Amino acid sequence: MRPRYLAQEGQIQKIAGTRHAIGGFQKNTEWIFEKHSFDLSQGAVCYLFSDGYEDQIGGDTQKKCMTARFRAHLQEVHHLPCQTQKQQLEDTSKNDREASPK
Repeated sequence: MRPRYLAQEGQIQKIAGTRHAIGGFQKNTEWIFEKHSFDLSQGAVCYLFSDGYEDQIGGDTQKKCMTARFRAHLQEVHHLPCQTQKQQLEDTSKNDREASPK
């Protein structure tokens, strides 16, 4: 059900997911999932993620990260090497947790 984001040419495009879960028990149910194709050449990056990052509570406001903040963060880092992006996301997550009152 999660979307994926495609970063290409300085823009982040949201590609919506099919509105059915892929796990869990679903008796006598067959879901049809949409297929998406996109070009990953020329420095394009596709982001797949769970809801864990967006649902994380922390920072000064003690609110969830939410989609807009997560997408804005991807916009800031998508041009960096993947390992640097990973470190930036981990650092942001860690800083938000540390800013949370205990």
